[in-house]
Amino acid sequence: MKLRLTLPNKESKYLGHDSPLIKAVGIGILAFIILSSITVFLGVKTHIAGYLTGLPWWVAYPSYAVGYLVFSLAPDALNVVCIAFVARSILLGFYSDARSIVLIAVCLATSFYLTRYSYQMSQVSATALARSITPDEETPDVIQFDSTLQNVVAGIGTDFDKQYDRLAAEYDKKIESSNRAFEAQKHLIFDRLTTTIKCVPMKTRNG
Repeated sequence: MKLRLTLPNKESKYLGHDSPLIKAVGIGILAFIILSSITVFLGVKTHIAGYLTGLPWWVAYPSYAVGYLVFSLAPDALNVVCIAFVARSILLGFYSDARSIVLIAVCLATSFYLTRYSYQMSQVSATALARSITPDEETPDVIQFDSTLQNVVAGIGTDFDKQYDRLAAEYDKKIESSNRAFEAQKHLIFDRLTTTIKCVPMKTRNG
């Protein structure tokens, strides 16, 4: 199906109704290109910032400008041109010959690659922005942690040894005291038994 184009009538109600919409769409596309290119540039800046750090401003700023134009604005503008060409070719029926088909395929492949590139750079910029607004997590010092743990374990072992020595000394005293009391009681009983035997008459003992 082919569309037949005719020059619009200035007094046509469709032209008066659609022309402001076309202007709004054009402004929206331009704003989209600018916003998308800025987002992509944030991702590009993450990659090139390391190479420009320490350089004078009159070298760094023009480099950022060239990076924005070449790696951010140009890809988004080219992507819009490719999409517009494909849409116009399909709507006007310009896809009957091999040359048009090849151009449409090339534009679709280019648009796909540029859209993927823009998405990846946007992801990089979002990650960089999230890292910049969140506090950096301190990396734990494993060596210090291991040293602290060893000190704690050594302190626990020292306290255990002290407690063990104290309890052992107390029980040694109690055991020694019990042994002394037992020996004293044994000697007392032995002395009493000896005294009792001495006091019994010889005849009684001989029967």
